[in-house]
Amino acid sequence: MKKITYVAVLSCLLALGGCNEEKGTDIQLPSGEKLTLQGNMTKNVAKPIENGTLKTYDIQYNLAQAEAKAKVDERFRALGYVAAEQPNAESAAVKVHYMKKNSPTIGVLINDKNPALVSIYWQEKQQ
Repeated sequence: MKKITYVAVLSCLLALGGCNEEKGTDIQLPSGEKLTLQGNMTKNVAKPIENGTLKTYDIQYNLAQAEAKAKVDERFRALGYVAAEQPNAESAAVKVHYMKKNSPTIGVLINDKNPALVSIYWQEKQQ
């Protein structure tokens, strides 16, 4: 009887543990690769501009700024991107450029709120 109770309790705890996980959000990068982030997409805009299209994505994380930056940085580096943090004296937001050969520079802006909002953007050239 005790074994059945332990198994039932353990099963319930495991099931409840999965409820708090955030759904993965996929973004198709200009390099053709898929970037998967653990947050909820709140904005997905492709805006025509003079030389092409400006793509913007906002991802809401349930983490503070530093933790969100570490998660985003880990995902970009796994895809072969090099990070260059940009000075941003105007605000407490963190700004990073991710670069990869034969791909446009991808900008990331992470606000200082908790939870953090991660804005990802790049320009695709007109063909």
